[in-house]
Amino acid sequence: MNEQGAGKILLMEKDSSHSDSLLDRLGQLGYRTDVAHSCDEARLAMGKEDYSVVIACAELPDWGGPQGVNSLGRGRKRPTMLVTCDQDSRESAIRCIQKGAYDYLPRQCESSRLEITLERAFAEHCLAAKTRRLKRMTWGIAFSTPIWIGLGMGLAHAIA
Repeated sequence: MNEQGAGKILLMEKDSSHSDSLLDRLGQLGYRTDVAHSCDEARLAMGKEDYSVVIACAELPDWGGPQGVNSLGRGRKRPTMLVTCDQDSRESAIRCIQKGAYDYLPRQCESSRLEITLERAFAEHCLAAKTRRLKRMTWGIAFSTPIWIGLGMGLAHAIA
């Protein structure tokens, strides 16, 4: 079950009846979810809202499957990408994961598998955000330390 404030999901789905049923399943699991029926809609939504997880249908006409993972996953706040497909194609799954998708699910998967995968995806998203924050802090310390040492030496020289 999703914790309050854990993030939001963007569902990119070509079939509106499947998106409605998946939207209901995600709502029952406690997730806040928006739906986009095209890549352009998804880009607009991602420009307005920060999503932790994007569930994308690999067969969305204007997305391009594995190549689409990179096109949507750019930017400072990169969401965790889950890709779904009608066919359980191992080759397509491998290509999507190589391009940066977090996981690959069949479109009609069990609710428990979806829930576990989403929990892992949200955990990965939080960990990636913490890692980015720590990297920024490390760079800040690395660049500011020589400045403080120089100021200390200058002050010591001025006092002496």
